[in-house]
Amino acid sequence: DSIEREYIKAKEIIRVLDNRDLLILGAGLYWAEGSKKETGSGFSFINSDPSMIKIVYKWLTEIINIKKEQLIIHLAINVIHKRREGEILKFWSNLLDFPIEDFGNTTFIKVPLRRQYSNHLNYFGMLRIKVRSSSWLRRRILGMIKVFNENADVAQVARASHS
Repeated sequence: DSIEREYIKAKEIIRVLDNRDLLILGAGLYWAEGSKKETGSGFSFINSDPSMIKIVYKWLTEIINIKKEQLIIHLAINVIHKRREGEILKFWSNLLDFPIEDFGNTTFIKVPLRRQYSNHLNYFGMLRIKVRSSSWLRRRILGMIKVFNENADVAQVARASHS
């Protein structure tokens, strides 16, 4: 199928991601999904995509060298999944190799669902990853984002001058 063909091409183009690539990828994911409020105190990232969460978690622990003890991880799920809380926590715990007992309290979202979804048992909520005492990390990432923007501006000027 066409996605598989493009996957094969992408593997040829990307090959193996090195630490610099992973640093940029993590900062880009934070740019898209992390907390960027000027008054924010530190690193906070929330998402429901297990692959994205796993990348950010690995980015924090392996590229930024954040210790697991510095992480605060909270689950947020719709209240209709309350009886599945243990199962959902186990899913995230296994995915990240992070002990269930170290998760913070679960937040139950009290928004009524308008319809029953067919993927009810594949719902794993949203995970928020925060880092203790991490205003330095948030500032570092915001600095990287500023560099990304500058590089995009330079690339745009370079393309225009070659036209």
